[in-house]
Amino acid sequence: MNIIAYTIYLTISCFITVRVGKACYSNGWHFIKPLFLGHDELARAVNKLLLTGFYLVNLGIVALNLHGWNPGRAVRSCRILPRLKL
Repeated sequence: MNIIAYTIYLTISCFITVRVGKACYSNGWHFIKPLFLGHDELARAVNKLLLTGFYLVNLGIVALNLHGWNPGRAVRSCRILPRLKL
């Protein structure tokens, strides 16, 4: 049970992290380029460094969540949600 839950969590978390990272990388280029007037290579390098930092921080958070994860608590939380009537 835990292996399946971990695999699903890692797959979804990594997919979301990579997807958001690529979107920020491509859209962030338009904001970083004017800051480095005439130095496109430097702007690309800074953008890649920001992307690498984004990946490291988010995948570190995923790893920390795995370390302290209690699957039983997650199941109990899912059972309580329908009773809340939000």
